[in-house]
Amino acid sequence: MIFLLLTFTGCMTVEKKESSASTEGKTTSSQSAKITDWYKKSDGEKTASPAWLENLAFGDGKSYLASKNKSDNSQRFIVIAAGEASDLEEAELDATNDLSRAMATEMYLVLSIAMKDFTQEQKKQLFEACMKVDEPVKATKEGRFWRKTETTKNGKTSVTYVDYEFYSITQEEFKRQRDEYLTQIFQMEIFDRLTLSQMITQYSNFTTVVEKTSIQELSQSKRNAWKATIDACNIGIIECSKSSGINPAVKALISEYQ
Repeated sequence: MIFLLLTFTGCMTVEKKESSASTEGKTTSSQSAKITDWYKKSDGEKTASPAWLENLAFGDGKSYLASKNKSDNSQRFIVIAAGEASDLEEAELDATNDLSRAMATEMYLVLSIAMKDFTQEQKKQLFEACMKVDEPVKATKEGRFWRKTETTKNGKTSVTYVDYEFYSITQEEFKRQRDEYLTQIFQMEIFDRLTLSQMITQYSNFTTVVEKTSIQELSQSKRNAWKATIDACNIGIIECSKSSGINPAVKALISEYQ
């Protein structure tokens, strides 16, 4: 992989209420949203924001995989594909179709951790590059979690389901994705020579970050990376939109645990 990168371098230059008021100070519209149902609520799941969901959101799937008699040493999570619709089945289908973006988001997070000396502008370029990578993902669906939200605006109530799908991939597939992402990113000719040189120099950090740290350490690194990413979204450094960035439903889930 290092030889490949060098070759490229050489040839490239919960409830929420809102209201709006008129200039006279009178309320002209009001809106309230409340989560009214969620996955396995009827089976005893007491909260719409369980602790195990937080663990999965930041890449710690150890106990979750253990409950399925699977080893966290051979599989890692892509956290999290998400879908949103007025119908639960449609939301699930939307989440299934979000898998490629979930992989792109995951790869950006771990690459941004590895490329620790990158500037904000370089991370923006890295984010945009990851979102452009087109590569199928070999993944296994491990589980799901969904929420039902009822929103009332000006007396009218609408229903929205958000469905989160949890996927795992093997370490071998993760490494293949890593190499494919870096290969495609280098071929895009987005970065200048200095940045490419930095990426080659820091390439070894990727292995250290992902494969040679504990689940807990990696989870904390991803939590920090998520915070930096969402901060960058909020101030417009990188774009978090339905069409070209991080899934807004995932961004909202991560934000509630920050």
